[in-house]
Amino acid sequence: MAQNNNEIIKVKDDIVAPLIQNISNNENDYDDDPLQQFIYALRAPETRRQYPRRLQVFMDFINIEGDLKQQSKILKGKIDNDKEWFKISLFKFFEF
Repeated sequence: MAQNNNEIIKVKDDIVAPLIQNISNNENDYDDDPLQQFIYALRAPETRRQYPRRLQVFMDFINIEGDLKQQSKILKGKIDNDKEWFKISLFKFFEF
């Protein structure tokens, strides 16, 4: 099981590292990418490393399919269409 978790962390780090690198290289080119906006707002390196995994847990909880970048775009669209749904989903996640 621990090996599985390490593999998951490595895979997710492989996803997150390029996003962070892209933000570092071109901070103004993220207007249409909610995931990069989210990561850009995180200033501490350790927070930038941990929060995408935590965001993934939330995405899985609310049953949004796809990779984290796709999920972020879908989530943004859902929030734009129904802010109340997001509030309820967030409270359910906190209770979970």
